[in-house]
Amino acid sequence: MKQSCIGALLIFATSCTGIPSPTPSPSTTPVPATTSAVLRTPADGAPGLVRGMAKADSLIAASIGKLTPGAVFVVSRYGRLYHDTAFGVAQLNDYEGHRIAAPPPMTTGTMFDLASVTKVMGTTMGVMLLVDQGRIDLDAPVYRYLPDFRDVHKDSITVRNLLSHSAGLVQWQPLYYHAS
Repeated sequence: MKQSCIGALLIFATSCTGIPSPTPSPSTTPVPATTSAVLRTPADGAPGLVRGMAKADSLIAASIGKLTPGAVFVVSRYGRLYHDTAFGVAQLNDYEGHRIAAPPPMTTGTMFDLASVTKVMGTTMGVMLLVDQGRIDLDAPVYRYLPDFRDVHKDSITVRNLLSHSAGLVQWQPLYYHAS
């Protein structure tokens, strides 16, 4: 039996600097036209894939400047690239968190820090498997699995708290921007 191997990667970038920024208003941030490097119809027709790509394209385009400043949408099937489109801008802030006067446009070659995607794809799937196997309890304290994760403030933090970003830990800081 043949399996349809469809890979799609959608990356929304609020800022390539990793510094959170407020959602820009369309009047203050120019949004370049969509750029498309590849747009092919699968040889087998794959009407569902074609409809899905068109729907995703329109949803992404509608979100630019409202929900996110930029995105890249890639679809491949059986190792063949069918869709590779860039939307909006790639970066809103400089490395010190200041708004860029003329943000660079998003391109299909824009490089992204995939750490956030890795967390979602790798950690979520791994934890789901461990829960299914009964090897991890989402409501157990983290120190059950990581004995060094202990102190007066950490003892009550559960695995679920970490996964839902509700553990109360200090957020990530871009310390490497200030390194000498």
